[in-house]
Amino acid sequence: MQMFMGEIDLELQLVTLHGFRRFRDQTPIRTNGKLVALLGPNEAGKTSILNAISMIGNDEAIPKHDLSRGMKIPDDQNIITAKFRLDHDDLEAAK
Repeated sequence: MQMFMGEIDLELQLVTLHGFRRFRDQTPIRTNGKLVALLGPNEAGKTSILNAISMIGNDEAIPKHDLSRGMKIPDDQNIITAKFRLDHDDLEAAK
């Protein structure tokens, strides 16, 4: 899965959710840069994953209604984390 930030092409490798909607426990989602579909039964969290990915790079706070119900989330806890891979040219440009 590729994301574009300005002129840099980022390849999304991993998204980790912790306290986001139904993902109360730390849940890694590995994309290996090639995620093209999410499969699962109704109410499994497919839309939640897509919404979390859409929030990556957004400076706004995660809305309270997107946090796991009844869970006390410390201020220093990351709710959504992402790891990207840059190709060689983009890595050089970022330097």
